[in-house]
Amino acid sequence: MPDAHILVVDDDPAQLAILARVLAHARPEWSITAGQADAAWLAALAADPRTVCVGVDLVLLDHRLGSVSALDLLPAFAERAVPVVVMTGSLGSVDSAACCAAGAVAVVAKPYGLAEAAQVLDVCDQAIN
Repeated sequence: MPDAHILVVDDDPAQLAILARVLAHARPEWSITAGQADAAWLAALAADPRTVCVGVDLVLLDHRLGSVSALDLLPAFAERAVPVVVMTGSLGSVDSAACCAAGAVAVVAKPYGLAEAAQVLDVCDQAIN
């Protein structure tokens, strides 16, 4: 989808900024929104998922967001039929099957390098096309 709107959610501001820049550089046709997963954002999502999902074609969601995990948040996104790709810094310790059963379209390694970034972009392309 050439003009996709991607919501990137992480609780680490530095990683969020880097990932948003990488995506914007690699896919300039995409609109990238960085969602800082702080208490206010999590409360807005819990109260009404539509507030964070309006016009969003795909969510890139960090698995560990402080006191909550992607498994806690996936039902809210599933309610809105928004595809979610879960990212994690420790792929081996995440229950990928549970994430996919809860609504994630994929679980990928957090893109710390070019190879991981290419994999995330490929998964995003598949999820929104």
